[in-house]
This record gives sequence, C-alpha cells and structure tokens, in this order.
Amino acid sequence: MLAGKQLLLDELSSDLQRELNDLKKKGEVVCVQGVKKKASKYVCQRCGNIEQRLFASFLCKRCSKVCTYCRKCITMGRVSECAVLVRGIAERKREKNLNLLQWNGKLSTGQNLAAQGVVEAIKRKESFFIWAV
Repeated sequence: MLAGKQLLLDELSSDLQRELNDLKKKGEVVCVQGVKKKASKYVCQRCGNIEQRLFASFLCKRCSKVCTYCRKCITMGRVSECAVLVRGIAERKREKNLNLLQWNGKLSTGQNLAAQGVVEAIKRKESFFIWAV
C-alpha cells in the first residue's frame, strides 16, 4: 500500500499509524527525519533539496524548538527537522525476461580496450568519452 510512497507521519491514516511498527519490522517501510543537517548544511529527505536559501526556520509547536523546514516542497506539506517521513519500500516484482538481447561474437582489440576503459571509469566514478565512428 505504501510501496514507493513518501508520506509525513501526520498524513498516515490512524489505521496505518497503528500498524507502523509491524510494517517497519517486516521491512515494508522506513522512518527518517524529514530534514537533516549534514556538515552544517540542511538536506530535505523528501525532495532532495540542498539549496540552503530554500530552507527556513520557525518556532515549532511540535518540538518546542527552532526547527528548519524545506520551502522547495512546501506545497506537499511542511517537512521539518522534527517531522517523521515514512518511506514505503518499493515492491520488487519478478519479471520474466522473455526477450533477452544476446550477442555472440568477439570484440576487436580497439573495442576491448574501450570497454575496459568504460569499466575502469565506472569503478572510479569518472567520466569517459568514446568516439565511435
């Protein structure tokens, strides 16, 4: 039911709130802090915002502290430091690969060298340019 969704705890129905611990134990949901502070910078856990100008602070009634919230996704409801964000773990359906693409052949020396370069670049998380004519 929550697979692939992110909702604030307050947005869950009372039935789902009662079942939340069971859902966490089953690994169907995880609960995270709505806005996290990492190395003195805020990160919104819902929309991924890292632009500091799009965060604002207010005196929060929930936690009775000055709390920071994300203005980038405010239209979906205020997500703040003390807000709990419930993430549904996406269901992975097993799909049969009926039309697998297969190639039987050998790479040329140049192709093999380029392929190895791509693999190494991916491992090092670098960009790699191939000019194929």
